Amino acid sequence: MTHLDSDPDRIRVCDMNADGHGVYGVLTHLTPTHGMQPVAFVKDGGDADCGYVKYSIERNGRYQMQLCWKDYGGDPCTASPIFTE
Repeated sequence: MTHLDSDPDRIRVCDMNADGHGVYGVLTHLTPTHGMQPVAFVKDGGDADCGYVKYSIERNGRYQMQLCWKDYGGDPCTASPIFTE
């Protein structure tokens, strides 16, 4: 899962294993009053390309990306460090 710093920003997630399972990513925005709030969702699996979603990352906003494996029961996930633009 990658943040592509373009205009507008894009989030990319790629399923690199042809194993019949997919992956999905969630971009969350950390706010002082509401904590981590999901703001964008993207999935990939079953094709040769990656999945993309456009989302305008706010300057000085705090974000985290979570990558999850579908179809593995309980959707195990891994998270990036919190980042800003």
